[in-house]
Amino acid sequence: MTSDPTKDPEWVTLVSEDDYRFVVEYKCAIASGTIKTMLSMGEGGGFAEAESHTARLQIRGEVLEKIVEYLQWKTKYSTVDNDLDVPNFQNRIPPEIALEL
Repeated sequence: MTSDPTKDPEWVTLVSEDDYRFVVEYKCAIASGTIKTMLSMGEGGGFAEAESHTARLQIRGEVLEKIVEYLQWKTKYSTVDNDLDVPNFQNRIPPEIALEL
């Protein structure tokens, strides 16, 4: 059974330069414009990553882990009411990777 290439996948894999793999919901991954373009089959896209649902990034695994965490945080809180107290993500960034982020 083959999947429909015009339909967005439910999950994608992000791979760091040191081969750590993160399986992420598609809707979270596309919160990043760069990753969205890589995984897009439409205008501006059509990369091999779009077919394999896997994006290789030139980022260390420790840093990519924090990026994935941020994308999940951004997706979760992007549609909340302004009255809700949204936790500050900056408090979750270790100082040793802050410059790389």
